[in-house]
Amino acid sequence: MFRTSKLNKLRQSEYELNHLPGSIFVRAADGLASATRPIENATLDEVAFAIIQAEYSYNAAGNRLYSLRRLYHLVREAGGVGSDLALDIAFASKER
Repeated sequence: MFRTSKLNKLRQSEYELNHLPGSIFVRAADGLASATRPIENATLDEVAFAIIQAEYSYNAAGNRLYSLRRLYHLVREAGGVGSDLALDIAFASKER
């Protein structure tokens, strides 16, 4: 017989938990090793540390997005077109 897990029940009952991962990375006490732990076995502290790691990843992605957008706009403002090498145009515009 098929049994619905606690995780699936939570995902179904709370829309905000729909993207809750099935597992998280946890670090060893020495800070060197890490392992994957099923979310069903994660402590509250481990969830908190997973949040911190997710925020680092989120911020890094946001920073990349901002930089790419800035490069795009800089090159377009300098007259670049689609087939131009973006860094060449950006570099030339900064040397003027």
